[in-house]
Amino acid sequence: MPSAPAGPPPSLVRVARTERFRRTAAALAGPDRDPGEVARALVDLLSQVGPAVGAEPAEGDWWRILDALLLVRLHPAGVTEEGN
Repeated sequence: MPSAPAGPPPSLVRVARTERFRRTAAALAGPDRDPGEVARALVDLLSQVGPAVGAEPAEGDWWRILDALLLVRLHPAGVTEEGN
């Protein structure tokens, strides 16, 4: 029987409580989505990273992941003049 989800790791909870996280969620949400909804979705998504890689990321790692997501949101691949 699968165990119940333990919830987000403590390091992610600390990150998610910061103003920087709220600003990042708002930037990822853009003008058409609710930043609070995006923030909740981010915590749900990021909670799966530790089990996927076999180690709980540290706070600095969460920021690196969030920065990468923001980069993808602001500068998606395939949206260049060359069409790549």
